[in-house]
Amino acid sequence: MDEAIINIGKLYLNEMKAEHCQIEAIHRKQEQNAISLFVNLGALYERNSHSSLTNSLEMYHDIFERITNLDNLNTVKPANSSESKTQEAEELKRIEKIKNARIRSDGRYEWRKMINGVRYQVIDSDLENLTKKISEIKKQIKSKLKNAIPTKTDLKLSHLANDYYESIIMGEVKTKMIKPESAWHYKQALKRVEKLNRPITTYTKDDITKFLFTITQHRTGAYCYFLIRRVFANEFEKGTIKTNPIASLKNPFSQKRCGKPKTWLNLEEQKLLKQHLDDSIFSKEILFYLFTGCRLEEAFTAEINFEQCIAKINRKKTEYSGVKTTYIPLSQKFCDYIKDDWPNMFKVTPHHVATQISRYLKKIGIPDKTTHSLRHTFSSNVYYLGTDPKRHQYLMGHSTIKLTFDIYTTLDITIKKEDIQNIWGDWYPEF
Repeated sequence: MDEAIINIGKLYLNEMKAEHCQIEAIHRKQEQNAISLFVNLGALYERNSHSSLTNSLEMYHDIFERITNLDNLNTVKPANSSESKTQEAEELKRIEKIKNARIRSDGRYEWRKMINGVRYQVIDSDLENLTKKISEIKKQIKSKLKNAIPTKTDLKLSHLANDYYESIIMGEVKTKMIKPESAWHYKQALKRVEKLNRPITTYTKDDITKFLFTITQHRTGAYCYFLIRRVFANEFEKGTIKTNPIASLKNPFSQKRCGKPKTWLNLEEQKLLKQHLDDSIFSKEILFYLFTGCRLEEAFTAEINFEQCIAKINRKKTEYSGVKTTYIPLSQKFCDYIKDDWPNMFKVTPHHVATQISRYLKKIGIPDKTTHSLRHTFSSNVYYLGTDPKRHQYLMGHSTIKLTFDIYTTLDITIKKEDIQNIWGDWYPEF
């Protein structure tokens, strides 16, 4: 591990008086996590004051419990280091011989494999027991394939997909937690799958592939693929079909959605946007997304208290995780700018707003950016303005800090707080 990074971690831990915490010895596989943590902590220490660092202790509490005393990070070794290395090497050789097997972070062994669309998984702390369980599963699969007699059925693929939606998605059989937005997308996919009105036994891999490529919407196509794959896997387990024709069919929608990178607007693009704001009839909508960081649909149910300069954002997407509403502080200048037009700002459809904003950004020289890019820009700007990490997470409406920092925040060590202030001035409030 780089000595400079360790020194940054020491400096931060000393500031937080972390030497009084009971910290366990770091695991060898967690060393990379510790390195990335120290880099983030060092950046926080350079940007923020001691008080804001103190507030972030709670955020990193879980990670601190797994980090050892840094003075002994590179020097402390097991008592019989040579013996432990040989044992680890032997275990690795044994696990490499077993296909689709790996060692989990908790030290147990895991074997996973997809066979005819059905996922099989075995977890055990003993490698010999793992191999026995794997062999038993393989024997069961062989006997099942050998003795399988296809059931004559006239059930159409669309009807089976609807039954799966009602039993799993609607919660009659609660095998796993389905997010509300996922249930909605599955319902949209069902409308497309209704075209597959032939018996399931008559479909081949080519038929399903041609059907999927007729769908232009990326997300709808992906949910159609998952729905059809699950239906074929269920019927294979029931014995309705002897083989799963789409077991080897890969998701044709696995590439990045719509091919548009959802990254933030850099400093030059933000300067360009500010210069041309008056040229667009959607300038107030653009600034609303930029200064609140809300999602596309959330702006249509937002409420603003112009006296206190606070926007209330109803978080529908993360409501299942407990994040229902977020109160975003706004600047007085921005409130005065949109106050007269606010009642009529979001009276059209979300699709129309998203399309018009994307076209306008492309027109002024900011291509491949969407309305969601403004949310990424808000998160990055809030970071550079020196907002406390826990407050940063709250403003974004995220259930975890990892999502806020790893996905939505673009780190550039050359950018300072003054760079954002020079562009927007008092458009942003004091977070």
